[in-house]
Amino acid sequence: MASSGQKRVHKRNKEENLRAKELTGAKKKEEIINEIVDIQELIDALSSELGLTKSEIQKQQKIKNKKRGGFKKKLFLIKTEK
Repeated sequence: MASSGQKRVHKRNKEENLRAKELTGAKKKEEIINEIVDIQELIDALSSELGLTKSEIQKQQKIKNKKRGGFKKKLFLIKTEK
């Protein structure tokens, strides 16, 4: 049985997915900004709930970007094979 913390994380993940879908449908700059703000607030809340700091997340982001590259070059992984 899932703990209440796990349920909140799952619910927040569902909300993030919804917000991401809304972001892809946003057309105007203000709509895009508002959707990004909503996503960032969800990420901040989830990070806080899990006891993660922004510096920990940024450090890991730099490591991943160095190892795998980031999204700034607009390169996305489409498929992996086992």
